[in-house]
Amino acid sequence: MPHSALYALVLVAAVAHASWNAMVKSSGDRLLMLAAIRVVGLLAGVAVAALVPLPAVESLPFLLSAAAVHYLYYALMLKVYRVGDMSQVYPIARGIAPLLVAGLGAILAGEYLGPLSALAVVVLSVGIFFLSGSGHAANHKAVMLALFTGVAIAGYSVLSGLGVRRAQSLLGYIAWLEIATGLGMASVAYLRRRPAVVEFVRTQWRSGLVAGLLSVGGYAIALWAMSVLAMAPVVALRETSVVFAALIGSVFLREGFAGRRLAAAAMVLAGIVMLGLGADAG
Repeated sequence: MPHSALYALVLVAAVAHASWNAMVKSSGDRLLMLAAIRVVGLLAGVAVAALVPLPAVESLPFLLSAAAVHYLYYALMLKVYRVGDMSQVYPIARGIAPLLVAGLGAILAGEYLGPLSALAVVVLSVGIFFLSGSGHAANHKAVMLALFTGVAIAGYSVLSGLGVRRAQSLLGYIAWLEIATGLGMASVAYLRRRPAVVEFVRTQWRSGLVAGLLSVGGYAIALWAMSVLAMAPVVALRETSVVFAALIGSVFLREGFAGRRLAAAAMVLAGIVMLGLGADAG
């Protein structure tokens, strides 16, 4: 598949990611909504795992490590959505990841970007950080939690990128990663919210299913792209979900969309164009 088509699919994954995050943020019970998303991933993982080869043994340390960092990410995400606006914390968390992945990709995978792609990563990240302005007073606790969330995002992105390249079975790796993350989240949610589970399933199963499909499909696309493309550009392009998150926050969550964010969105789009040109040149 041409690189341009893969990058277009990663943009679809960005829309999906912003959408399911908005569903978690706006849910009356964020833990159960997140657990529902992961249960969808668990069921999809079990179904796919029964049909495809196991991932290679060499990929298992990366798979298990990525699953563990995912749990940290989920805990931080639930916490940061409790104390901050999505339009503020989502861009910060997602914006720091491309810079960290670029550095870790160079150290761990020997991926040294060309000048244009490297500049694109920087432009994208700067635009994403500018999008974090919400027009409200600074929420330092939310900002710090968002930064830690971004570190977790970078961690599981690099681990998954390295793992899927060793897996020899892309679908097998994705399936077992979904199983590993789904089992734990389902167990935690059941133990902590047992009385509310039945009512949640009865009233919100459709929302949970849609959010789960968006999450699983979007992440599968990102892993597929990272299996054949450099990690940093893929992660940077996927983080353009902040543009869609800002639109969702403005229209559905009523968090506003100031001129500063429009300018930052233009910067993000410029980074996307540069990223595509850099990829074609490579």
